[in-house]
Amino acid sequence: MATKVLNLDKLRIAREVIINGVTFKVLPLTVREFIETEGLEKKLEAMTPMERMKTVVEFVGKHLADFGDEKVADMDLEMLLAVAQFLRGSDDNTEAKTEGNAPAQ
Repeated sequence: MATKVLNLDKLRIAREVIINGVTFKVLPLTVREFIETEGLEKKLEAMTPMERMKTVVEFVGKHLADFGDEKVADMDLEMLLAVAQFLRGSDDNTEAKTEGNAPAQ
């Protein structure tokens, strides 16, 4: 009798962000974190602009391995917002990478 196996490790897609020539691994969102970010969007609307910015900085710092809030706070606003969107699953500004770490053509 054959055994069927669902290997969830094969479903993982490695995601990275390159900032100033340095590559940072994106830590995946758990289901719980994804649900929390959905609720967070509604809370953000009620926050002051400064509270919103601090929340986005914390979110990005938490999900970029070895990056941290301090480095996030030094990013320009356009980069910060692009990274935040990418972390939430938007791949509008991404490049596919092939084996050997070169972007796909």
